[in-house]
Amino acid sequence: MAATAGLTEVVLYDTLVKLGLVSMARTVEGAMNRALDATLGSKIPNVGSPRGVFLLSPINEMELFIDEHAIRLLPGLLYGR
Repeated sequence: MAATAGLTEVVLYDTLVKLGLVSMARTVEGAMNRALDATLGSKIPNVGSPRGVFLLSPINEMELFIDEHAIRLLPGLLYGR
């Protein structure tokens, strides 16, 4: 049973890092670049306004995904399970 709990923690941690944090960092970087392009008046089509860039990005949903996985990892980290 303990091996299963450890494996679950490893899977949750890998998911959190690879699918959550890394993906969110890339998304934020792209959104920042698009917002800068919009702010500086870039000639790139479909950039829109800086505010519009963040309204259309999935950053909030990604934050919820990260929070959910981090919360699921906490008991194992706090209590050594």
